Amino acid sequence: MQELRGLLHDLLRKESKGTCLSCGGDSNERLRLEVQLHKAVEAKEKAERNIKHMEEATKRKDEETMDLKCKVSQFTSSDGSWSSQVHAYAHLFIMRFWSGQ
Repeated sequence: MQELRGLLHDLLRKESKGTCLSCGGDSNERLRLEVQLHKAVEAKEKAERNIKHMEEATKRKDEETMDLKCKVSQFTSSDGSWSSQVHAYAHLFIMRFWSGQ
């Protein structure tokens, strides 16, 4: 009976100190670890959002580049020289510029 009282007294003492009854760990330590875990999860989620944003920005830039390449290719012939269409636009622009229109 005395032994049982001693065990009960030890359990109550551990509980009043804020320690885990099964492992004897400090509850403050557990809270500290939970805070660290929460911060790590938040940092991971932020990094994932940043990566997604960067991927979207890169994709937009790639699409803009392809669009510009297509536009430029419309004005060049197969040998890389400017097409007659470009020459016609340039001539029209020069004529309008010099005539003041």
